[in-house]
Amino acid sequence: MTIDRLWLSQQQDNLKQAVTSFIKSKISLLAAVAVAFSVLTGMTASQLKNYTVYVDGQQKTVVSDQTDEIAILKDANVTVSDVDVVKTEKIDNKVSIHVIRKCRLELTADGKTTQYVVARDTVGNVLKEMGITISDNDAVNLSLDAMLPSDAQITVDRVEYKTVKKDEIVTYSQYVNLVKIDSKLDKDILSQGQRAVVTTVYENKMVNGEVAETVVVDRVVQPIATKPVVNNASGKPTCGDYSTVTTVSTLKPTIDIVLDENGVPVNYKKLITGKATAYYADEGAITSTGKVPQPGYIAVNPKQIPYGTKMYIRTPDNRIIYGYAVAADTGGFAKGGRITADLYFDTYEECVQFGVKNIEIYILD
Repeated sequence: MTIDRLWLSQQQDNLKQAVTSFIKSKISLLAAVAVAFSVLTGMTASQLKNYTVYVDGQQKTVVSDQTDEIAILKDANVTVSDVDVVKTEKIDNKVSIHVIRKCRLELTADGKTTQYVVARDTVGNVLKEMGITISDNDAVNLSLDAMLPSDAQITVDRVEYKTVKKDEIVTYSQYVNLVKIDSKLDKDILSQGQRAVVTTVYENKMVNGEVAETVVVDRVVQPIATKPVVNNASGKPTCGDYSTVTTVSTLKPTIDIVLDENGVPVNYKKLITGKATAYYADEGAITSTGKVPQPGYIAVNPKQIPYGTKMYIRTPDNRIIYGYAVAADTGGFAKGGRITADLYFDTYEECVQFGVKNIEIYILD
């Protein structure tokens, strides 16, 4: 089929005119919009600027006609609190705004509560930055890996565990009841009418210095011998040189002691009578005068019997001869005035057997 060349040329011209007319109309529309925008807002395109906002680990670009930092951030849909820090940097006509998040913090630790404003970070990093060390046992009310909220309260509880040992005397019936709550104890270790020393080891959970929880770790039972602490059962006076006398004291006298026919030192300066109790000490203990405790070093009221005083001690019936002693310690009993001396023994059982007794103290020097 043959196409009319003249007709085709006319159609091409018509198409060119239509496209040109369309383009001119669009340009006019854009120009009109620009003019209208300028009239309505009172600004030109040159007043719009690009800003780069750095916030919460992200980077945002915003176009704004504002010059105030907060207004620009509002255009970027970024809100800031009154404690946040906003910094603006301008390099080569490029403006960047940095938002540093801050938090209000109320910190309670080591007996103090203090208010702070800190950079937002994880709880662990904030505490580290503030010089607050957290041990494996300590308790913190917020996870150390959590981000600090805007208004935060952190409480650090100092937790430690302490072992405490307690001795107590129990009767047979009391021991039977104890076996009911502690099946590990030997129920046959005591006989009817017998007593025992029960040493209980506790583990105390200490929270900020106060006992929050107590757990029994161990119990040791030591039956008390029925034989009393008597080293001269007949009560018959022992006379002669001190070296021939059986005594509780293991101290070697630094002066000569000779006993008369009544078992009394031949040479003494003063006689003090009163009541005595007994005590013992754990390994590593030291007396008030720096001595390692042993039978013979006794506790006194130093206002009545000065430290270093040398003595000979026995019961009035002469059945317990404590022997040569030196004033080397003191204790709470001294304030009451009812007890004259506290005699040291090697074991708790011996102390229990001795109990409270009348004694005679012969001052030797």
